[in-house]
Amino acid sequence: MALIGLLSVRPRDWPLIGCFALWLALTHLAAAYCEARPSPKRWRARLLLYPLIGNVIYFQLAAVAAVIRPELQDQRLQLVDRWLVGGDLSLALQRWNHPWLTELLSAAYLSYVPYVAAATLLYLLDDITLAARFCLGILTAVAIGFLGYILIPAYGPYLALADQFTVPLSGGWIAQFNADVVRMGSIRVDTFPSLHCALPAFVLAFDFLHHRTRFWVGLIPCLLLWFSTVYLRYHYLADAVAGFALAGFALFLALRWPAARERLGVRDAAGPLTGGYPSRGE
Repeated sequence: MALIGLLSVRPRDWPLIGCFALWLALTHLAAAYCEARPSPKRWRARLLLYPLIGNVIYFQLAAVAAVIRPELQDQRLQLVDRWLVGGDLSLALQRWNHPWLTELLSAAYLSYVPYVAAATLLYLLDDITLAARFCLGILTAVAIGFLGYILIPAYGPYLALADQFTVPLSGGWIAQFNADVVRMGSIRVDTFPSLHCALPAFVLAFDFLHHRTRFWVGLIPCLLLWFSTVYLRYHYLADAVAGFALAGFALFLALRWPAARERLGVRDAAGPLTGGYPSRGE
């Protein structure tokens, strides 16, 4: 039966299947590499590999969604927003459009990737158990978010409601640069859930528990980033709500995950991860 299914695949889908097979092989090789002789350094290499693979997978999701769920779900998300607040917030925020505000929020929106990437690298250089917990939460949120893009593909207000906006967003070079980045670097169906809300929320909560100074440094930028998702018309309120719920679920998993320091190849004793910081186990 599996052979019949493979033979029925269209020729144009084979490159996509080949890419996923390659990613699956890489993840298994990384796991085998760690399990053969576990050590903090090998685990850090493995944990770093997964986000890199995820970035490659991201750009294939639109093709997968076109096969699995070709119908856009913007209207359903708009219905959820009407149930939540009576309409689309991006439309309501038109009256507050101002060049300096658009510039500020465009910069905040652009900070998403650097913020999450920097946090990931900092935790990878931290205690290995803490790094593993952090990556478990981040990668869980990313995986569920990617699944949402496939099963609930949507353009977002800036495309789906383009004809209803009566006031164009006005801004300077930062706003233009952000718009260009979104246009060239987005798969267009990456709306629900909002990872722009989910990942920074997870990082912020994790920092609150383990690195309080970094929490206070990131708090205001994250608040601006979350507001920018709606002001800049990229997300529905439903996307943001789902993103925060996803962050909560990812944090729950990260905190509940057993330490398993022996499996990670760490020999030193460690205290609870919600308090002091154990040694890095190099």
